[in-house]
Amino acid sequence: ATPAETTTTIGALINGATAKTSAVDADYLPLMDSEASNVMKKLSWAYVKSILKTYFDGIYSTFSAAAPGTIGGTTPGIIYGLNGEIFKTASGDSPLTALQVSGTIVSNYGMTDADCVISVPTAAAGYSFVLILPAVRARYFKLRAGANDKFYLLGVAGSDNGYVGVASGYATGASCSVFTFKASDGNYDWFVIPIFGTWVAS
Repeated sequence: ATPAETTTTIGALINGATAKTSAVDADYLPLMDSEASNVMKKLSWAYVKSILKTYFDGIYSTFSAAAPGTIGGTTPGIIYGLNGEIFKTASGDSPLTALQVSGTIVSNYGMTDADCVISVPTAAAGYSFVLILPAVRARYFKLRAGANDKFYLLGVAGSDNGYVGVASGYATGASCSVFTFKASDGNYDWFVIPIFGTWVAS
């Protein structure tokens, strides 16, 4: 009679088998069923993938390219910075949203021939963006702070509900870096660092 297989002989059979480098759903894996007197049973690769997905979905946030999860968050939303470049061309485009000032570039590309004032959201932790003005008009372009917020231009504070911007006749590419900082307990304000051009705050 053929001797019974042992863990050693089964191991040798596995070691000598031809390797497969790409599993398909119809493939099977053996397992010992602890709930049925340790008899051998099989699992399809399709089922293995499904139970692993169920397990890991319960631990990690799922991701969708159309609606990815917010950085640092657990609920699918929008990744800060995914918006890329935001175009604000007229006062009617106001205001900027919280997501639009989170790791983005704000541009006046396509600005109409009219003064442009764009409101920023209430200052809060973690906002930052670069403002660049490639469209030159004989009009001013300004950002306006919230009722209880102010802009600090190179450390010099403007007034609450004040402005930071450029006057008419500014050079192409006038730009600045804008970000929030904690000004006092429970209160944030905006800090502005010019990159190019003449910027003023009020």
